[in-house]
Amino acid sequence: MKTLSTMACAALFALGLASQASAYPLTGTTTLTKSGITIGCTAVLTLSGTWPGGGAINPVKFTAGSALCSSLAGLGLPWTLTPSGATYSLSNISLTSPLGTCGPSTITGVLSGSVLTFTSQPMAGGCTFSASLS
Repeated sequence: MKTLSTMACAALFALGLASQASAYPLTGTTTLTKSGITIGCTAVLTLSGTWPGGGAINPVKFTAGSALCSSLAGLGLPWTLTPSGATYSLSNISLTSPLGTCGPSTITGVLSGSVLTFTSQPMAGGCTFSASLS
């Protein structure tokens, strides 16, 4: 019986019908605001899972934009992206910056077309996070 299961799995894989995890980069603009100071960056959040489905976010990289972007970093990775219709929850998001630590928190965004938008989402630590990712 075990041999039959192994053969069935091999056949599905050969036909391309087996589900496979993939890495999908969600790229776009982000802002982190704390104490009235905003850090605007380009970010790449790598989703291990399916898009536009959910999965784990790891790694997270912040680049071009404010001079402070290179010091912005994701904490508590992986974060979890969970869809429910067009609404997405990003759980365990936590960031560190020269302004201090923000999170961990769960934020909510909306998928419209191929763009996932988080608008002025409050985070622990007195922070607000926004992003437009595709």
